[in-house]
Amino acid sequence: MPSSCPELASATADIAARSRPWRLPQRTAFPLLAAVLFAFFFAAAAPSPLFVVFQHAWHFSSSLLTVAFAVYAIALLLSLLVAGSLSDHIGRRPVVLSALVLQAVAMGLFLLADGIGGLIVARVVQGIATGIASGALSAAVVEAAPAARKRLGALITSVSPLAGLAVGALLTGMAVKFSVQPVMLVFGVLAAVFTLGAARRSSTSTWAARPRRSATSGLARR
Repeated sequence: MPSSCPELASATADIAARSRPWRLPQRTAFPLLAAVLFAFFFAAAAPSPLFVVFQHAWHFSSSLLTVAFAVYAIALLLSLLVAGSLSDHIGRRPVVLSALVLQAVAMGLFLLADGIGGLIVARVVQGIATGIASGALSAAVVEAAPAARKRLGALITSVSPLAGLAVGALLTGMAVKFSVQPVMLVFGVLAAVFTLGAARRSSTSTWAARPRRSATSGLARR
């Protein structure tokens, strides 16, 4: 029995090491999180040039096109109000992971849409995902920035939304003009990007967990 104790301890340590998420180094986590933030706003602008393609194919009215634009803004604002500070309570990682999964689902819904109703549903899901991700990713980028480059982290969180929207609209417009199947190209690539991002986040940890106060520590301070 005693001889099995070291083996049991070794096996337990091996299992714990395998189950522990691999943490990316800070110099990798910082640009990676900044790229994810950029990607969310890139995706937010991507549907706009394609709505012309959808309208031409499905012949829906301009009022329904306006609804497709409006529901995104409403879903985005509501998710910002409801979940804007959620990552301060449960941590950055689960919030960003949820947003990545929702965004991947939204891209899939765009690919599967066969009418304006499908587009509206996809835009709602996309608005929720972007709203959930915005606050958590902005905070995560600043936190992951090296100590000497915190200002750069704050600058990136300020510039990424506008840059992502501009580049997303530009590249999607080019896809509409030069690609035979712009819908499949744009949303297929974005669906793959966000799916891979979600898979990566579920198996790695790119930022430190937010410390939580325990009940005993609170009592000890009194």
